[in-house]
Amino acid sequence: MKQKDRIQRADIFDVPANAGKVDAIKGLWADWRRGLLAEALGARRDLMEGRQLRERLYAAAEAAEPLISASKARLGAAPQQMVRAQAVGTIKSWLGNRKNDVSDAIQAQFNPRRWGGAARRRFAVLPDNRRAEIEANLAVLRHELSAINAQQLWMAPADLPVMRKLGNDQLVPVSARARHLARTMFLGIIARHKWPRFAKMAMRIDSRLGHSKLWLEPRGAGLFAWWLNLKTPSGKVALPVRGWGRGGGASARGALREGILGKTVNLVGDEDGVLRIMLNRDVTEVFERNRVAYTSLMDVLGIDFGINTLLATSKGDLLGRHFKEKLLPLARRAAQIAAREQQAGRKPGDCRAYRDLIARMRGLIDTEVNRALNHAVALHRPRVIAVEKLDFRGMGLSRKLNRILSNCGRGAVEKKLTDLAEHYGIEIHEVDPAYTSQTCSCCGYADKRQRQGEKFHCRHCGRRMHADVNGARNIAQAIGQASEEVAMNAGGCSVPRATATGRPQRRKRKTSSLSRTRSASLRQIVRRFDERVADLKPVSRPRRGSSGTRESAPDPRLTNPYWKRHSMLLKRRSVAGQNVESAACAVAT
Repeated sequence: MKQKDRIQRADIFDVPANAGKVDAIKGLWADWRRGLLAEALGARRDLMEGRQLRERLYAAAEAAEPLISASKARLGAAPQQMVRAQAVGTIKSWLGNRKNDVSDAIQAQFNPRRWGGAARRRFAVLPDNRRAEIEANLAVLRHELSAINAQQLWMAPADLPVMRKLGNDQLVPVSARARHLARTMFLGIIARHKWPRFAKMAMRIDSRLGHSKLWLEPRGAGLFAWWLNLKTPSGKVALPVRGWGRGGGASARGALREGILGKTVNLVGDEDGVLRIMLNRDVTEVFERNRVAYTSLMDVLGIDFGINTLLATSKGDLLGRHFKEKLLPLARRAAQIAAREQQAGRKPGDCRAYRDLIARMRGLIDTEVNRALNHAVALHRPRVIAVEKLDFRGMGLSRKLNRILSNCGRGAVEKKLTDLAEHYGIEIHEVDPAYTSQTCSCCGYADKRQRQGEKFHCRHCGRRMHADVNGARNIAQAIGQASEEVAMNAGGCSVPRATATGRPQRRKRKTSSLSRTRSASLRQIVRRFDERVADLKPVSRPRRGSSGTRESAPDPRLTNPYWKRHSMLLKRRSVAGQNVESAACAVAT
């Protein structure tokens, strides 16, 4: 198995070192960051001159770089190699994102099917032969630009040939025009994105910085779980590492999870001098054994996320109750501090109290999400988990705080779902959230008047239930409906579909297409219900109270704007199983 396909997990622990050890690490940290900046400047110059990033530098090449030579003199040869690996890895990750940006720009600018506005209209009125000629030329240009982008040779000098592969595996050089366009696009994209900064970068270290063979020394007894032995400019330092438990010694080593301990550790710190260590473990084999041992007890479990109750399942469970009551005091206090700092002309992020509250909110969201999802999996052991988009907005907070809460909640849910998929092999499906909270999960009737807060009362069949449970059941049912629609529309129009991957993926939609997507979903709900109930006649619903009697009421579709907009039944069109005369009589009366 390739290294990139292996599953890694990172655990963070406190390092309660005394002031002398903290000062020694701060001295090493300053030299480390200067080394990162020196390596980053050299890598940036190599990139802009059209050369590949150099992961290894020989002594002659290092001597030609004054900043790197000075950093090597301060740190030493082995630590400088670790600094170079960290800097080059960070820049490669940044270039990978810019590679995706260039690929999107190529498709947006040189693919006529992606054009819009005046460009699309001008292209549509051209003669057929002219359009075909332009499409052929743009196809060749896209292939050339994609070849340059795949090799990351945007800034390649003129004397360096850049090749592309034809259909017969023949290699031919790309044109000068494509090279000029690729260079211009890359320069424009990196001008809009900041170059990686290493001001707050952690130190990624390995055993070469240790002063003993057992540089990460476990302790079976005592106050701490490990000792990290390091060499610093001021001398040797042994850093204590505290485990997760409330007590000391073996009971505090809660992070000794199964798996292979990585060869590197990350040493992180904040402005207040608090040190933490991040230990990496390879858990690929452990998760593989867990997936084999996991046996599902049910097929699809629908989950609906909310604010008052964090999680509702299609089985009727309400997990994470009073979540809003726990979160709202912290959010309101953070909003007050942000308003106070802004009135004083300061940034809220510079206030320690504000940062602490944001960290507490993130910790609360992570804890509640993990606890609720773990409980749901332990209760029902599903084969598939179906979810919709999580949104923490609507609490009456500022736009910035709503954005922070929404991003934190969405990130926590996606992280935990990914962990469940990797840990137990559970399939994660994301469904279209349109009208799931307004549709009855029993009869399929949709009406925006049916939900009142946490209560759901169907205006057609009279069923009453918790609104989040009803939404979760609709989410679970959407998996089967999406599969049927994909099978029926295999060669035709697109329909809402669910994604089935180990890592949840979200489809990015443009704002202009969102209304059309919701309209299409509503049209399917309306017409699917009309096929099941083709007669417009009075319906029988239970009366309010405990009498158990039922009442007769007009068909609610007659006053539903959804049906007036999309129903073929109300428009007196021919549909399968419709009694046109009775429908006309019902509409007239």
